[in-house]
Amino acid sequence: MVADYIGAHREGKTSHGTAKLLLLDDALVERRGAPVVEQRHGALIGINGRGSLGHEVAALAIDLAAETAAATGIAAVAFWNFTRYGRLKPIGEALAKRGLAAIVTNGGGPAAIAAPGAKDPILGTNPICLAIPGSPPFIADLATSERPWGTIRDAMVSGQPLPPNAFLDAQGQFTKDPASVSAVIPFGGWKGFALATALELLTGAMVAGKVGTEIAGQLDLGGWIVAIKADAFRSLEDVERSVSLLREQIAESQSGAIQRHVGVGDDVEIPDRLYEQLTEMAKGRSYRGFSTKLTD
Repeated sequence: MVADYIGAHREGKTSHGTAKLLLLDDALVERRGAPVVEQRHGALIGINGRGSLGHEVAALAIDLAAETAAATGIAAVAFWNFTRYGRLKPIGEALAKRGLAAIVTNGGGPAAIAAPGAKDPILGTNPICLAIPGSPPFIADLATSERPWGTIRDAMVSGQPLPPNAFLDAQGQFTKDPASVSAVIPFGGWKGFALATALELLTGAMVAGKVGTEIAGQLDLGGWIVAIKADAFRSLEDVERSVSLLREQIAESQSGAIQRHVGVGDDVEIPDRLYEQLTEMAKGRSYRGFSTKLTD
């Protein structure tokens, strides 16, 4: 978990970085035991997280998905009753490194995304990750909101304004003030909103979760991992060769549209305020209630 948050920070994804450690007090109080497999239907597996940390549930789901897909060619693992993990990327990456193509998603509620032209939040930020084996694997990890909800926490910790044209206040006007945010817009207008809706139903209606404004907190959310043997129809080497070829073609296109910013070295720079808060936390201060709207 700590490695995940630090890794996110190094890659410039500070919305999913070290500040998420301040949410641990809210998460740990919900834990009722280790996650357990509650249902199995062939290659379909259902995990009850029992209030566990999302990283615990994800670790079990990864192992079960890999084991089942190796035997049957495909696996679909659903999970519910867990507290939030961070990015989906490490989950997709772990599966890709085992020779599996993967689709990973989880509910991103409570309600945060407003429909285009509306002001009231109705959907979670509902992220999705797709991973394909390669050297390195291809990983696409994105929220269905214009900006992750964690950007608000990031702005509060750093004391910086929010990026423009992403977050709405209660009157439906764009705001840069993290304290006045009521909703976030979907990426891509109605297309992004449609994808967010589908993911809300997949991770809520199809598991022991909830949807829309019924979602009150983390334990109302669900998630899925779908893993497919990448060498089911052709060799893994051929798959990885195609991934490398496409990566090279994109790089040679000189479009400038795809860039990756990764920090160098072992050090991670964090805001002074966050450092003070983490130090207080280490000394025993509780940060219960730090996040009033636990969306991704």
